[in-house]
Amino acid sequence: RWASGGAKDRIIRLEAAVPPTEEDVDIATAFSEELGKRLDRLEEAVLERREDDSFDH
Repeated sequence: RWASGGAKDRIIRLEAAVPPTEEDVDIATAFSEELGKRLDRLEEAVLERREDDSFDH
């Protein structure tokens, strides 16, 4: 059980203990917003494709 990750798990726990900087938060927020926009566009494209397919049949 202890051998499953060991040092890597400890490093992750140490990183999690350090609060994010304002820049970290800004980067995460911008990433999140961009991801949301891309998911919205993807969803629209899928819905349009489904509509196109329904006319073909």
